[in-house]
Amino acid sequence: MAKGSGNTGKVQSTRTTITQTGDPNKNYLKQTYKISFIIPTMWFNSRIFSLIERLEALPNCDEILIIDNFPSNKNGDNLVRLNYSPTKYNSRFEWKDIKKVRILEQKENIYVNPAWNLGVKEARNDLICLLNDDVYIDLYEVVMNKITPAHFRGLGIMGMNPFCYMKDEWRKQEDVATLDFFVGHGFGCCMFLHKDHYYPIPDDLKIWFGDNWLFLKNQEAGLKNAVIGNHWIDSDMSCTVTHINKKDPSVIQKEIEWWASYTEGEPETSTIARG
Repeated sequence: MAKGSGNTGKVQSTRTTITQTGDPNKNYLKQTYKISFIIPTMWFNSRIFSLIERLEALPNCDEILIIDNFPSNKNGDNLVRLNYSPTKYNSRFEWKDIKKVRILEQKENIYVNPAWNLGVKEARNDLICLLNDDVYIDLYEVVMNKITPAHFRGLGIMGMNPFCYMKDEWRKQEDVATLDFFVGHGFGCCMFLHKDHYYPIPDDLKIWFGDNWLFLKNQEAGLKNAVIGNHWIDSDMSCTVTHINKKDPSVIQKEIEWWASYTEGEPETSTIARG
């Protein structure tokens, strides 16, 4: 739990605080708002290609910003399959079919948090999604049927409810629920926010605690943060972090120590208490 984030032990529905203007029988708000999707990657996971395909077909996706932290890997020996057949898809991935992607190649790995900083700076839209490259999620359902521009304006940051990673639990959750404490597991795999609610992550945090930072800063600004629920999501979780940690564990250890000092030693996460 980050500094200043009083744990009430409750998750509150946003239905009492977030309102959508306009005729509720019309879907024009959901049809017209545009989102910039930001995906840092080192090309270690084949899911990124099906993810790009699905974003390409998503009406609300205006651009896909790929922060390429390993440009030599795209055509190298470690490249995961370009000719692939995920469980739900049976297609040949072709870059020529992808029109919304902008690839920002880096000379070296700048790590995920600086990649988020860069992506938000370069994004041409005010509405942002920070997305892991290894997630499986039906983003059409999320952006067309669960969140609206009112959520982007009225909330700080929206992440995924940890219960959505549990097959027997995800249907029991609210579509969008506010909370007073950081929930940890899986929150940062897919996050939505307005550009005005993004606070650049310090250079001391390159790999971990970026989502904690954004949660805390929005909370300090007086905004409620939220979790998106009632929706299944899957992620391999921290493939790149595992790769980096094997090479040099001290990188992540330094960040753990920095965050503990910044939050005065408080635990960095809490668990959602079912309300």
